[in-house]
Amino acid sequence: MSGKQLAQLFLPILLVAASLQGCGSGAVSSPPSTNTGELLILPAQADVFPNTPTTFTISGGRPGYAVFSSNNTVIPVTQTVEGGQFTIIASEVAQDTNVTITVRDQNNATKAATALVKVSTLSSAVTFTPVAPSATTNCGTGAVMCGGSDALLQVRSVQNGVPLANRALRFEVVNGQFAFVTSTTSATATTHTVTTDQSGTANVTLRAGAGVTSQAAVLRYTDVPTGQAKTFPFAITQFINGVSTLTIIPSTASWIGTNTSNCAANVSTTHYIFGGTPPYTVSNTSPLFAQVSPSTVLASGGGVNVTVTGSVCSAGTGGTPFVVTDAAGLTTSFTVSNTVGTAAPPGPPVSAPVLVPSSVTLACGESTQVAVIFTGTLATAVSHPAQVTVANAGGILTVTRVDPGTVGGGTSGTQAVATITVSDGTRVSTGTINYSPTGVCN
Repeated sequence: MSGKQLAQLFLPILLVAASLQGCGSGAVSSPPSTNTGELLILPAQADVFPNTPTTFTISGGRPGYAVFSSNNTVIPVTQTVEGGQFTIIASEVAQDTNVTITVRDQNNATKAATALVKVSTLSSAVTFTPVAPSATTNCGTGAVMCGGSDALLQVRSVQNGVPLANRALRFEVVNGQFAFVTSTTSATATTHTVTTDQSGTANVTLRAGAGVTSQAAVLRYTDVPTGQAKTFPFAITQFINGVSTLTIIPSTASWIGTNTSNCAANVSTTHYIFGGTPPYTVSNTSPLFAQVSPSTVLASGGGVNVTVTGSVCSAGTGGTPFVVTDAAGLTTSFTVSNTVGTAAPPGPPVSAPVLVPSSVTLACGESTQVAVIFTGTLATAVSHPAQVTVANAGGILTVTRVDPGTVGGGTSGTQAVATITVSDGTRVSTGTINYSPTGVCN
């Protein structure tokens, strides 16, 4: 299973794990400060490690502080701090990077601190080696371990390419029914600290209970000296009497449309298959409802994508089943539902006002009526109001030729043209009024 697939599978749990590691780049406000005097930010200089909360304290000045970063890619922070503290979390950097954090108070006084963002001491390259209950059992590929068995996890501690030996790394259970083997007596614990060897590698053994069901699991590993932490997601697949069960994670998925006339269209979920005997065949009994790819999954831990079309919506929340069959004939299923939304559908598109007729011809002193098809409130105007008037009564326009003279570029004895404009406040339409430029019209 690729890292991208695992990230999609474990995203909801990783969000929870991230919330446990730190509070993000948002402010952590203490009670409003009543300090006066020189504006200060402490520490004035700080070593900051990626993904690790670092707190600064503001004192003096006039509270109601604005905080800015000189490099929002490395340290994303633009916020208002009412109290005297704020917390930052830096991103990963390829080399040590200085970032200036500036505080401005309500009197526009400023003070700056320097945050030196250090290269991470934790490698993202994690080696996960599952140990199956027996040599004939397929535990799965990638980051998958078997229920009732162990898995070996190896994490490296390095900085700027140099291995960090004798470095303490702490491992913790974030989610899932597993523990760390802490001694040769097979004692287990949910937290375990390991020291890296000369290559900067920390080795820790994971153990899942024999009766656990197939599930998503997450562990966290922390560099103790700096407090840097990362999470690692993996899967545990269930075994019953030494036989791997056929399991789908997630077993259900649901979509909902934007309004009561539509369900979702062209959106996908990925369902991962564990256990049994690969390869697996995925049956799609409703191709108008959704498309399935691939229809054959070759290995345990592989995923199948289900894309709803939007052409057929689910009648209820139960969803449409998709049956998975392994090479030994064992079957299981997962369901996908796609229901209409709860909001009212949008009304028909509103067009510009329409004049009927769009062109009229008036003799001297003559009047005629023009109907306007519109929505909203109608406004009218005419290009030559001294010669032609327009009166609006509920969308019925009375157009009158009222005065003699030469207008619209015409001369005595020729025809002139005026423009009538109508608007509903957003859209505009025009019509034409043809009339004789000469004659007495009173």
